[in-house]
Amino acid sequence: RVWDVLLLRRDEALSASTLRGLELARGLRSGRLLRRSYTFATDPAALARAPPHPRGTIPFFTLKRPLRLGEERRLSLFEPRWLALLDALAAANAPAETPAPNAASDDPSRLINVSFGCVFALNRVHTPAGPADAGRVAEAEAEAEGGGERVADVLLLPVARRARVVRAVAGRRPVSGDRRGGGWVR
Repeated sequence: RVWDVLLLRRDEALSASTLRGLELARGLRSGRLLRRSYTFATDPAALARAPPHPRGTIPFFTLKRPLRLGEERRLSLFEPRWLALLDALAAANAPAETPAPNAASDDPSRLINVSFGCVFALNRVHTPAGPADAGRVAEAEAEAEGGGERVADVLLLPVARRARVVRAVAGRRPVSGDRRGGGWVR
């Protein structure tokens, strides 16, 4: 009886995943969803050296659920790419004479009233960049040492919401001591 229950649960999970995959494929075919792929660095130093986003564009965060109009939501960020984006936004909001390598950590108040886009990502897959064979081992080792690149493949709704930072925080993760940042957006 226990075995039957486990098999039924497994079958239900597989069926639900298959149906979700079919829904995502239908959304892509109909144009209700967009698929975007991009490569990003995982090394904080490489991210800090990256050029700012192009003028006239808005950087964006991908969210696991849509940001509703008027909703205030906390963003807790610890991945180097998101921290680098916060740093770039905070540096752009700092006085010109102020050096800002870790602007969001050094002075989180620089993020107040900064705005960016938030887009709902229905599905996200992150994989190491490079060849799909032997290169993955070297890539995994480089990532473990804080280097390397990853490829994001995301399915998005074709609409986004502009969010504004209303409160900002910076700190360290309790176990690793790594940076973390974020705040509340509306």
